[in-house]
Amino acid sequence: MGSHNSDGESELVNIRQNFIRILERYGVDLIICGHSHDYERSYLLKGHYGSEASFNKAAHTADSSSGKYNGTTNSCPYTIPSGHVNHGTVYVVSGSAGADGGVQAGYPHNALPFSIDDGGMFFLDIQNNRLDAKFIRRNNTIGDQFTIMKDVKQVDTTTMLYGSSVSLSASWLGSYYWAPGVTTRTVTATPTADTLIQVKDDPTNTCLTDRHYIDLQCTMPNITSSLADITMDGCHPLITYAVSDTGRPAPVLTYTFAGATIGSGIGTGSSSTFSIGVTTVTLTASNECGSSNRSFTVTIQSLPTVYNVTGGGGYCPGTSGVSVGLDNSQAGVNYQLYDGPTPVGSPIAGTGSSISFGIISSVATYSVLATDATSGCTSPMAGNATVFIHGLPAVYNVTGGGNYCAGAIGSTVGIDNSQVGVNYQLYNGVTIIGSAFAGTGAAISFGLYTTASTYSVVATNVATTCVSNMSGSATVGINPLPTVGTSGGGIAICTGANATLSGTGAVSYVWTGGVADGEAFTPALGVNSYTVTGTDANGCSNTATTTITVNTTPSAGTITGTATGLCWIYYKSD
Repeated sequence: MGSHNSDGESELVNIRQNFIRILERYGVDLIICGHSHDYERSYLLKGHYGSEASFNKAAHTADSSSGKYNGTTNSCPYTIPSGHVNHGTVYVVSGSAGADGGVQAGYPHNALPFSIDDGGMFFLDIQNNRLDAKFIRRNNTIGDQFTIMKDVKQVDTTTMLYGSSVSLSASWLGSYYWAPGVTTRTVTATPTADTLIQVKDDPTNTCLTDRHYIDLQCTMPNITSSLADITMDGCHPLITYAVSDTGRPAPVLTYTFAGATIGSGIGTGSSSTFSIGVTTVTLTASNECGSSNRSFTVTIQSLPTVYNVTGGGGYCPGTSGVSVGLDNSQAGVNYQLYDGPTPVGSPIAGTGSSISFGIISSVATYSVLATDATSGCTSPMAGNATVFIHGLPAVYNVTGGGNYCAGAIGSTVGIDNSQVGVNYQLYNGVTIIGSAFAGTGAAISFGLYTTASTYSVVATNVATTCVSNMSGSATVGINPLPTVGTSGGGIAICTGANATLSGTGAVSYVWTGGVADGEAFTPALGVNSYTVTGTDANGCSNTATTTITVNTTPSAGTITGTATGLCWIYYKSD
């Protein structure tokens, strides 16, 4: 219906009614011709050999899509199979590349609705099984386009072994959607069940879909591990063993225990705790194809009896240490003392009663491992013994001591500080003096001591009994009292006469009666008693007493009788 009319020109009518039948029968996909100076394109036609008026879209189209494949309504590509079969044909008249010759009345033809009366070129792009055609108008716009794909929309079935992988590819070139985020042409899948895997060209405007059905095949389970009977190595009731299986799909493993240990469950039972004696372990592997089993025995020997580690604790510096032992033992079992992973000394054979590993001085935490001398089975003993060294009481200074005067109350002895929880004992040499004093956190006084000696102090921690000698000592000495005498006393004088008293045997003197040592004074009438206190260089004092008798001076007169006890007055005239 362009510049030529295929209904009115006999050559065109003959070609349509005869030659076209042959081309369609042999599976021609696209027929392009020129001559008519315009652009016309059909649907995917099949079996239309008559005039325009006889065209029936429902009867004469293999696909009524526009074929433009551009996302518009009803624009999916034409999809056809390979081979010499009548699958429909697209007809294109492209004769306007050199000239635009006008159109017939009724243009466009009913069977060729995608037509443009304009000059332009027809462009083909063919890659693998995809053909893209475009009519590019003289103004460089695309006037029409369509796509033909061959052998797409594949449906296949893959039979594969469970656990294996399969590579699947879309049957077309273009865009792909397998799942959210999976948009490559080829994917690798490892199915775990029979399934359908689909790929689309678009998740919403879908034109193309490949359907891949997966048929998984299974194999019989076969326990491949070589499971021999197990006799406990080390005699611990926890055993671990491994089981592998080649069945597909992966079988379910179950176990049963019979004998010394009873139980069952899903899995291998590995890492189970077995009882002393013989246990038969039966493993079963099952899947859809069947099941297989394997049995073996586990023998658990008896363990040495667990006893308690004893001893340990703290000891004072300078002592030998503390004892470590067990509160009981078994004959036929050897007991090894350990400091962490290191053996200490040689094993000690059990006696049926408590045993001792001796005095231990190294600071550590000690444990004991018992080994059956026959079976080699071992058991760690309960608990441990920690050995440590106590701290000593703090050393403070002994205070006091010094000399005192004979007859005084003595000298004070003490220490300049003390600790709570520590007792302090005063010693005279090796002799304990009095009772111990409890520390107060401050200085302590042991009181006054009169015995001349050298005193020391020993501190004892009440909780640990550790002792420390306090620093220094206190020496108590006795200074003798001075031998105090008098001079100038023991005399008789007359009234008004002077006397002078002096002390002897000391350094300083103090007299009673207001007398100053070595200075003249006038005693009172009568017998006067004077006491002097003399103090020596050590501050020690003693006393002495003397008297001065003062007689009355008589009056002048005749002396008669015997002259006795008279004071004579002698006058001398200058």
